[in-house]
Amino acid sequence: MAALITGKPTFHSSAPPNLKNCTRAELQAYFDNTYDIDETLFTGITDDAFYMCPDRLRLPLVFYYAHTATVFINKMLAAGLIAERVNRDFEALFETGVDEMSWDDTENFRMGGEFKWPSLEEVHKYRMTVRDVVSTVIASAPFNLPINMENPLWAILLSIEHERIHIETSSVLIRQLPTKFIRGQPDVWVNAPISAGEPSGENKLVALGGDGVKAALGKPKDFASFGWDNEYGECHVPVPKFQVSQFLVTNAEYLQFVRNGGYHKPELWTKEGWKWVEYREVKHPVFWVCTQGCKNGCGDKGGLSSMSHCAPCEPLSEGTRDKKQKADPYYTDFNFKLRTIYEEIDLPSDWPVEINYHEAKAFCRWKGEAYRLPTEAEMALMRTPPAPGTENLLESEIIHKPDVQANINLKFGSASPVNLFAASSVGVYDAQGNVWQWQEDHFNGLPGFESHYLYDDFSSPCFDGRHTMILGGSFISTGDEASRFARFAFRRHFIQHAGFRYVVSTNETPVRLTAMPGEEPEIGAIPRCGPNAMFESTNVQLTLESCETADVKATEEFVSPAASFYPELAELCNSRAPQTEESRALVVGSGIGRLACLVSPAYKEVVAQDYCGVFTEAGKRLVETGAYTLTDGTAVEVPAGTVGDRIQFIQLTWLPVEIGLFDVVVVNLALERSLNPNAWLARFIGDILTPGGSLIIAATSPQMESASKILSSRSLRLVAQSTISPAPCEGDVAVITIWQ
Repeated sequence: MAALITGKPTFHSSAPPNLKNCTRAELQAYFDNTYDIDETLFTGITDDAFYMCPDRLRLPLVFYYAHTATVFINKMLAAGLIAERVNRDFEALFETGVDEMSWDDTENFRMGGEFKWPSLEEVHKYRMTVRDVVSTVIASAPFNLPINMENPLWAILLSIEHERIHIETSSVLIRQLPTKFIRGQPDVWVNAPISAGEPSGENKLVALGGDGVKAALGKPKDFASFGWDNEYGECHVPVPKFQVSQFLVTNAEYLQFVRNGGYHKPELWTKEGWKWVEYREVKHPVFWVCTQGCKNGCGDKGGLSSMSHCAPCEPLSEGTRDKKQKADPYYTDFNFKLRTIYEEIDLPSDWPVEINYHEAKAFCRWKGEAYRLPTEAEMALMRTPPAPGTENLLESEIIHKPDVQANINLKFGSASPVNLFAASSVGVYDAQGNVWQWQEDHFNGLPGFESHYLYDDFSSPCFDGRHTMILGGSFISTGDEASRFARFAFRRHFIQHAGFRYVVSTNETPVRLTAMPGEEPEIGAIPRCGPNAMFESTNVQLTLESCETADVKATEEFVSPAASFYPELAELCNSRAPQTEESRALVVGSGIGRLACLVSPAYKEVVAQDYCGVFTEAGKRLVETGAYTLTDGTAVEVPAGTVGDRIQFIQLTWLPVEIGLFDVVVVNLALERSLNPNAWLARFIGDILTPGGSLIIAATSPQMESASKILSSRSLRLVAQSTISPAPCEGDVAVITIWQ
């Protein structure tokens, strides 16, 4: 067994420190606890399992073992807490994972084939070095309180909470591994009891909401704990009367849906959900283990895709089967077990079922037309409210209670009976913890949403109408994930430690859905979903994803009076090109690509980045076909002299380390279109330029004034400044600065 632990085996999670008055020692202890739990998790799998893909659309487990450490380095570098990298190759390779776009996506090149990952010994050594670097920063960096969003130490809290998210996501992947790759449950691991002592009984409905009742959403900015960007903002949502199941839906309750042929009845599923069922050949929840040799969702590397978690066993006698099928035509010989993270156990009847959104919706339809999932606003009413006057105090959070009466923050290493802990003050069990709970709402920022400069794209790319919210946390949710303010979301086919409860209501559903250009959500899948349910994405970049917007951009670059801006800026960029054979240029905010085309003769490689996919796709067509045709039939032609095979168009909401170094980076009026200009400025200050390279920024005067203050306070030096007019920006004048 390879060495994995750089600290000590740890299971139980500590609570986050109070960021208004914590000490260095408390921050160090919280970091150590996080790092130790993450490493302990991986001790339960075999060495060869690290190079397997338990999910066909996820990277091998070695990536996640290393990834969390690289984030500490990348974020501390951006915050100015450190000046040098530990291992640039690792901090590029292990920086960015994959977002499971669809159940039928092709596998990433790093998931299989001949891709060579570093050895466990190398990664373990890297984690040990990073641990020392973080500890040194905690011990020596200026320790100014409170640690808030503007404090550089926020980078350490961000990285800690990021690792705690990955403790959960890695546990899901380990749970999907075939058991032959499980070494054994770590000695320190503690699973929940199978039973609470007596059955949970009938899943009765609890009445909540009503006239004049509003749910308050959003975390105060001065709250004394870390929060992700999507938690902040403020929203008060009216919640009409509704009834909600007192318990999460249990395995026993969901088993009736399976026995009744739920996975064979397309009328119970949304269009998207049924496509998923057919493609994945799903017959039951992914963590249930049957005797039918079901298809798994593992990747091909190591032959995992040919291994079934559901190994065939001795069937029932023919007479017994016939008798059961007469009573239920959908009856099968399924003798289910449950896969926990490390073990297979008999299916616990009173544990919550763990499924995806599609499965939860199908169950609700099976129950009846009046049934649906809860909404975020309704969920807020299910918890025990903080005592009056304590709403903004850290002590109001469940994991800061002296004796946490919920399956959260790793009280157990598995789900637990739905009646193990007492109900909330309004009569709802597991209002926080046990398993995440699927909601009807799409993921979106709250009013007043702002991204943070250290992780500009943590939430905003998911405000796309394709990510559905999960709330409440699970047994393995720790730190910020265990907060009542935590808001997370996944694609609807995504596998997580997530379950659901159901709602019955005859009133309008207080749901928040995201309207995206050219897309219509399946509103009909949500009972009593009115016109007030649609909200524009708080990620304004996503609202630009339309052919009409691409046409406007093409006209701006090629036809408008301000089109002369691009040749002038290109001439300036080309004058800074080094006389080398391997010169590289990066165009940030490439739009349709005219600027990238104009600089292509001067550089060996030009990377043309934009936030908007419609822009980069239009740029590809422009270069590949020689023209871009607008929707009205008119066309703009590729500039003369363009060397198309030198240009790579790429949609990015962030510049990963693996993009490499550039001799010239030109920011093409992109700060004005970014969600957080400071995030991009922090990246430009980092290691994006080759030694002696140039950063050229085109921006409006107000934006340039703000940017110059940040850039001049760090490692860059202003060497030239000018203006270009007319320019395609507010005021028709662009300020141009060159930095080295």
